Amino acid sequence: LFIEKAQELAPEHTARYLKEDFSVSFESGGFSFLHNAYKDYTAAKKRDRAAVLKTYDKLAGHAPSADADFAQISDTLLPVLRPRFTMDIAALTLQAQNPEEDFAAIGKRNTLAKHLSLSLAIDSEDSIQQLSNEACDDWGVSVESALEIAKGNLRERTSGDWQQIMPGLFSSMWNDCYDASRLLVPDLITPLPVAGDVVAICATRSNLLISGSENEEALYLALELAKDMQEHDRAISLIPLILSDEGWQEFHPEEHFQSLQVYRTARVMERGREYAEQKELLERVLEARGIDRFVASLSIYADESDNISIVTPTWSRDVETYLPQCETLSLFDADTEQVCMVPFSAVLEHVPHRLNKLDYFPPRYETIGFPTIEEVAAMGGSYESVE
Repeated sequence: LFIEKAQELAPEHTARYLKEDFSVSFESGGFSFLHNAYKDYTAAKKRDRAAVLKTYDKLAGHAPSADADFAQISDTLLPVLRPRFTMDIAALTLQAQNPEEDFAAIGKRNTLAKHLSLSLAIDSEDSIQQLSNEACDDWGVSVESALEIAKGNLRERTSGDWQQIMPGLFSSMWNDCYDASRLLVPDLITPLPVAGDVVAICATRSNLLISGSENEEALYLALELAKDMQEHDRAISLIPLILSDEGWQEFHPEEHFQSLQVYRTARVMERGREYAEQKELLERVLEARGIDRFVASLSIYADESDNISIVTPTWSRDVETYLPQCETLSLFDADTEQVCMVPFSAVLEHVPHRLNKLDYFPPRYETIGFPTIEEVAAMGGSYESVE
């Protein structure tokens, strides 16, 4: 049905269904993962399903043409804030399908606080068409200049006020797929009366929550609301950001309030889900390219009380490995059958020459050789025999 509707809109472009990834690729270069389309299609009433398909097809298969004059489209530009992870996963998915091609550019966007991806979109009545940075090159306009125009457009289209959930906690009310993007226009946020520095959670593309760094109750409620919002809309992130003189930075409320350890749980679980999906795709890419590497897991579990357990990744002698960035790393010396635990931060500090940071998000490191006894000691490690 998806392909059929797409070719009604653009019969000159063929489309191909990729069962393994539950996606469709278009001859024009567009592609679409069908998970969200399927979810919305099945949730819609029968009379509305054709409209759902039409909307997703317009988003998927028809990239905006750089032949258009920039002045003609500049007033339709808006900034788009999305999880950085989704862009990297899109690139890996295409690489798994076409191992000889390089799709790294798809994952390259400006970033905000490391885990968010910032890009541009041409916004029309029934579609949001995201642009690559290369589109700006074609127009002879810098990405930075285009983003400033896009932020100005978003400011101009923003009217109305925030909803106060409780004193010091506010929720966006626009529900136009750009609520989270308003994070990029701080003057829409800073007038809000919050306790301490401004803290934001970009829960979904249509839900932005604002509280203050010194309001323990508001911070707790913000996370609970964000979790619920992600059940009903496109999730972005549960990781809070704090506004400083340097801009938006990742914020760890649990370091300031003992009662807010739930934030660490949410952050670690979010990263664990990302690593699990990344691992699966990386293994497919490596297999397709004939590269023998072990992709280490970062397995994370949480109980009903939000207590988390982390299965420590292992770096083994003589096993070339792609390591996830983690809190603690297990070193296994197969020659002596001994193991030791070291902080990952110590690995980065004392043996950076044994790691090659790969161009993935969340971060991965390719191992180079194996630490010597002296290097292990410098990292604070001590081997013990495996029982």
